[in-house]
Amino acid sequence: MSRQPSPDSYAFESELRRSCDAAYLRPSARDNPMRELVEGRLPIAEARRFWAGRWTRVLVLNQHILPALLRTCPDLESRANLWRSISVEYGEGKYERSHPVLYTRFLKALGLAEDPHYPSKLPDDPETRRLVLAVENASWLELLGAFLARETVGPKVFGIIADALRASYGLSDADVEWFTVHAVGDLDDANDIFDLARQFGTNPEARERIRAAMLAWFDANSEYCCALGPIPIHYAGLDGHA
Repeated sequence: MSRQPSPDSYAFESELRRSCDAAYLRPSARDNPMRELVEGRLPIAEARRFWAGRWTRVLVLNQHILPALLRTCPDLESRANLWRSISVEYGEGKYERSHPVLYTRFLKALGLAEDPHYPSKLPDDPETRRLVLAVENASWLELLGAFLARETVGPKVFGIIADALRASYGLSDADVEWFTVHAVGDLDDANDIFDLARQFGTNPEARERIRAAMLAWFDANSEYCCALGPIPIHYAGLDGHA
């Protein structure tokens, strides 16, 4: 596969950035728990339910999606570039900084310290099997598109959510670090993944696979991927490339 930059590939990257911006400007449903949180009307019991329900996804990312991205990445140089974004998920070699550990700290701060649903081993249930099977069946380009969408969430809305968690439940900076780490670090990570999407989106079929996977991820995670407040980071536009 040729990966020489072309006007089409830069136009594709700009399209992806505009689509990303648009995802975070979509109206939010009134009963969206993240909207309720930002507006100060989400009961803590509902907050516990929402983020407890996402624990399996945190583990699937850590144990299946990230390894699959590295395993299927077609060449060593791109794999090394991808690793810059992935290494932080594992604490860059420090277990206590790994993102599942930070997420567990957050769950405990919400009052879920003794809940049996948060072992490090994934549960054997239909939803988990569905998530893992989807990863196993995805192509490199599909994994890349979905990961691109995921890496934009932190800079777009996690700062807003962290502020709301502190205000609503009195959580500390340490308690919400899972959110603030993503809010800051994922801006550079997202730009790295946009670069990979440009490099591998070299023909219409490849671009469609990346595009469709990105948009599908936004739709499946609409609680986060909508207008929750002022959007602090904008991805649209590339210097020198329309």
